[in-house]
Amino acid sequence: MKAVYDADQSAYLMQIDVIPAGVTIKEAYASLKLPAGFAVDAGLQLFPFGYEVASRSSSDLDTLERSAVTRAFLDGEYDLGLALRGKVSIVDFKVGLFNGNGIKGNSVGLDNDPLKDVIGRATVDFGFITAGLSGWYGKTRNYLRDDDKVYDRTRLAVDAQLYLDLIGIGGTALKGEWMVGSNAIGGTLGMGATTPGATAPATAVPSTGHGWYLMLVQNVLRDVQLAARYEQYVANNTLVLAAGKYKQRNEVQVAAHYYVGQNYKFSASWYHPTAADLGSGTVADLKQDQLFLQAQAKF
Repeated sequence: MKAVYDADQSAYLMQIDVIPAGVTIKEAYASLKLPAGFAVDAGLQLFPFGYEVASRSSSDLDTLERSAVTRAFLDGEYDLGLALRGKVSIVDFKVGLFNGNGIKGNSVGLDNDPLKDVIGRATVDFGFITAGLSGWYGKTRNYLRDDDKVYDRTRLAVDAQLYLDLIGIGGTALKGEWMVGSNAIGGTLGMGATTPGATAPATAVPSTGHGWYLMLVQNVLRDVQLAARYEQYVANNTLVLAAGKYKQRNEVQVAAHYYVGQNYKFSASWYHPTAADLGSGTVADLKQDQLFLQAQAKF
């Protein structure tokens, strides 16, 4: 449930998530409106990074789930921070100072260190094509080491969306994004999932991974939308793998959405993951297909 109050000089937003595990706050921040269309957002808010998190609501995803690389580097999607947003010429931007660990990047508590991350995203919109550039720089502390070693946390992403009418039955969209970085969210004590362990040499650095996806979305008349996406995620760019293990995870996804008026949507999505072995390049069927069925109502 999401509630928004918009006043002349300020705005307030709160979103709660009610699930079997309990009631949690997903989003809660206040905005101060400044002259020339600028604003400052303070509180628990979306990472201003990447197309799938910064620009798309979880209720309106083309294939129901975010890509694997997005889930690795932006798991949880929200973080505490203070950010400035606005528009300069044709460039929309949002940049701020954040805790960096997100709301899911730990197993025993939030914000495990006082270190902050600078995160930002800039986009340009030419009508039929939109492009974005996202950057991230920060640090995280490894409390499992005796020396409490601090590691860099860096990420970069570029994305583009092309909107056309290729066929006469509805709009067509081609979307793509590429992301690279170190310290995927999700490690113990809030540290990055790819941070070197407690017994690693002092000279060890976090492994760097990358991922990308390419997606085609086709509207059919007013009520049906079809989507297909191919994605790849590599957790460690330098990992030399033993036989039977895999360097990268590839996945084919297809989805169909049926809209009933403006408030109801029924969706079906099928995921077919595969993986490529680093040594031989052989693509193997992981036998881990998933079928999602979803009914959604907005009011």
